[in-house]
Amino acid sequence: MTERILKILPWVGGFLLLLNLLLLDFIWVSRQKGEPKITETAQTTFGTPTPIATPGISTGETCVPQCKTYIEEQVSEAISSIPTKAVTPTPKATTTPSASKVSYITIGSTGSTSSTSWADISGTDFYFDLGDYPSAKAVRWEVSLQSYLSSDPAYVRLYDVTNKRAIDGSELTTRSSSFEYLQSGNLTIWRGNNLYRIQAKGSSGNVVNFTSPRLKIILE
Repeated sequence: MTERILKILPWVGGFLLLLNLLLLDFIWVSRQKGEPKITETAQTTFGTPTPIATPGISTGETCVPQCKTYIEEQVSEAISSIPTKAVTPTPKATTTPSASKVSYITIGSTGSTSSTSWADISGTDFYFDLGDYPSAKAVRWEVSLQSYLSSDPAYVRLYDVTNKRAIDGSELTTRSSSFEYLQSGNLTIWRGNNLYRIQAKGSSGNVVNFTSPRLKIILE
């Protein structure tokens, strides 16, 4: 009997050892199933955050212009929402030029001629010294002129008797058979107290008439 038990003991011990190994293996497997496995894919997922999708903007290389547009729109909205203080521009100082003063010198009243060359008109002599008007910036003259025949022009001018010269810029002309108001441009007046008169002429012997002649001095 004792010998039989001794023969069975090694078998029993081996069976118990095998059973113990199987039990430990079962426990280990159970624990592995309970814990989540970290795979290479999971590590990649944790290591690289998923980009947040921006409305209307796709990912990839095409994002560059779209992102720029989106950022500019957001910046514009942010700037427009900032309250601004209205700035009233300082008005520039303006100066209103003062109206020029005018002085007149009457040169007779009326005159006429039928000469075809320049003729002195009596009653139109006058003296004028530009030095008497230190603030003068221009001198002109005006007259109402008529040609008896509208087909032929009539002419008038101012003549400097003292210096024996026609005044530059003083010649006026018309073909009107009724009186026409005329005004010269700026005259060239020589210095000194000179004697002046009106000269007139027609064409083909027609009669030339004028009225209301006067010198116009424009002052500053």
